[in-house]
Amino acid sequence: MRQILGLLVFIMTMTTTSAQEFRGTWLVDHGGFADNISPKIIGSSRMMIDFDTKLISDFDTKGAYPISIKSKKGRIKAKGKKGKLIYKKTTHNTILVQGPKKTKYNLKKLEFIHDIDWSKEDIEDFIIEQQCNATNGLALKFMNKSYSTVGGSNFNRDYYSLSNKSTGRTGYWFVRKIEGNAFIAIMLGDNEPESIFQITSITLNGLKLQPVLEYEQLKNLKLITTCL
Repeated sequence: MRQILGLLVFIMTMTTTSAQEFRGTWLVDHGGFADNISPKIIGSSRMMIDFDTKLISDFDTKGAYPISIKSKKGRIKAKGKKGKLIYKKTTHNTILVQGPKKTKYNLKKLEFIHDIDWSKEDIEDFIIEQQCNATNGLALKFMNKSYSTVGGSNFNRDYYSLSNKSTGRTGYWFVRKIEGNAFIAIMLGDNEPESIFQITSITLNGLKLQPVLEYEQLKNLKLITTCL
């Protein structure tokens, strides 16, 4: 009887432990303009956690900082950052992360299965030069011009302006390459939610897309067409 009980405890322990041992890269599953509490505190509204390389970064930046992961406790800490992240699995592809000051984030796993040979710059040039027709029914123009927030201050030098002629507003767009895979972020106007799509292929007809984070006006966007 003791042997059976011991075996059950061992199985339960291993199950609990393995449930916390994640692999791959996970991204917060919402976008927008939610500000970080402080750059000195761990966690942000657009963070990516790479459990393989033990790095945290923001989706829109190239900078990253190392972390230590205690998989048995589901805890993440970073040198030089205050606080910690507590994480647990909620579904087969979702992680719930709780940070300092009662912040909470849901993260979803990114699938790096669509390698794109083109560089980030080549993809951006292709979109700027060849994009045409409506995008999900919206008259959008992907511009080769740095995006500025209302008031004229530069928001991010890697962001480009997006002219939304359907509403008269200006948003932004940018391309990000991660492990050979390409992603495009699109925001239709100041203070509107940001949508992110994975570029699954680039053809004469345009860029084929798969949603990562999509919001109402860009829901079911599958293609950015070109004029070739």
